[in-house]
Amino acid sequence: MDCGAAQKAGSCGREIPDMFVSWGERPVRVRISKVHGHDMSELGRLVNKAWRGSDSLTLDSAPHGGWDSVSLIARTPRQRYILKLPVLKGPHKAHPYSYEYEVMNFLRRRDLCPKPIQCDRLDDEFRTPFIIAEYAEGTIPSSLDQIPASGLEKMRQALLILSQLHPRGVQSYKKPSEYLKHITDQVLRSKKGSTGFSPQLAAAAGFFGVTAKELGSSIDAACVWSRRTMHGDLQESNIIIQPDRVLLLDLGSCSIGEPLLDLAYLVSQAEGATHHHVPDGVFKSYEEAAIIQALVPLALMSAIGWSICFLANLEREMIEPEVVTPDIGPRVLGYIHEKMDYLRSILVTRQT
Repeated sequence: MDCGAAQKAGSCGREIPDMFVSWGERPVRVRISKVHGHDMSELGRLVNKAWRGSDSLTLDSAPHGGWDSVSLIARTPRQRYILKLPVLKGPHKAHPYSYEYEVMNFLRRRDLCPKPIQCDRLDDEFRTPFIIAEYAEGTIPSSLDQIPASGLEKMRQALLILSQLHPRGVQSYKKPSEYLKHITDQVLRSKKGSTGFSPQLAAAAGFFGVTAKELGSSIDAACVWSRRTMHGDLQESNIIIQPDRVLLLDLGSCSIGEPLLDLAYLVSQAEGATHHHVPDGVFKSYEEAAIIQALVPLALMSAIGWSICFLANLEREMIEPEVVTPDIGPRVLGYIHEKMDYLRSILVTRQT
């Protein structure tokens, strides 16, 4: 999910086969040999053909970032960049990065993100879309616990500045139920064009649908919603800690909603995360913590919904095979079950 890259702090604490490395707790291949039908040599040729810079780019085959994009370092003799390509196979009628490019171009003026350089398409059969941004030095934490107090303060400052801005054309959600409907619509669309989910995924989608209906009738009254700008996908891998600031990555979900939903997502989306164990400095007061905890169910629905969509694309063989590990299906399904259990426990507690 990254449109920048940085030094990874720490490790995931588990052994992974030599073919793979964990980045932000998500296993990705150490080297990519082919993507979107092109080997690395051909991909480099196509990227340079579209590239508007004066120096030729050399691509590294080691991927960076999460599971919703193929992110590669592109180098010139003088500078490094991050090239992002879709993780979904083509064709892509709409450009998946045009929105993110515009948001980044606006926010980089306030030093909130790396500078976007180019948003374009390759001259290949499917006109593969891509985005290139400057590479940002710094540290990407592998867990919330690894963000120092100073880093949390810089992160909060960046989110505060973001909340006060209004990028042109940014998506707006007037209330929590409208945001939940957006997530639900994504899950429903993931089933279109498919012969049906596997039994395990169908069960997860069924839980999601029932829970969405349950939350839909009460979520507007339960949640604070200030209608200010939020990141929309705040997780450790989308934070670069620099000495004087924090940069935000993966801004394709930036929207008008509730900025504290970002913190609710940050404290609940990681594997094994619960809001009962949150490092000091994430919340600034007990009152804020209570507001964020009320938003956690919505954050979990976002995490579950995205994961269901990812698995649906995986089952339809729409994911670039070189990007993911052999165990990705069971791992994502396990993540969904973990977050569903977490969400159930919250909802049961609220009913008692």
